[in-house]
Amino acid sequence: APQVTSRYVRLLPRLCPALADVDDDCLHRVVAGAFAQRRKTLRNALNGILNSQDIEAAGISPSTRAEQISLQGYADLARMLATRQSEADN
Repeated sequence: APQVTSRYVRLLPRLCPALADVDDDCLHRVVAGAFAQRRKTLRNALNGILNSQDIEAAGISPSTRAEQISLQGYADLARMLATRQSEADN
């Protein structure tokens, strides 16, 4: 018989209050847009989704790159996108 030691890892999802009130579609669009061209700044990567003023209003510098943003930052950007979409609908 082979000499094998087995182990297992159990992963439990964390509750994430930062994303509790974030629209899933908006979050997906922001994250996909930001990481589609990862080495570009948010100003360029999110062009067509959010403008520089929207990014700044979310508390993030438009010259920031996608990998430098926290989960809370993405939640704020998604909320800004949802606000912009609701304003466009009215």
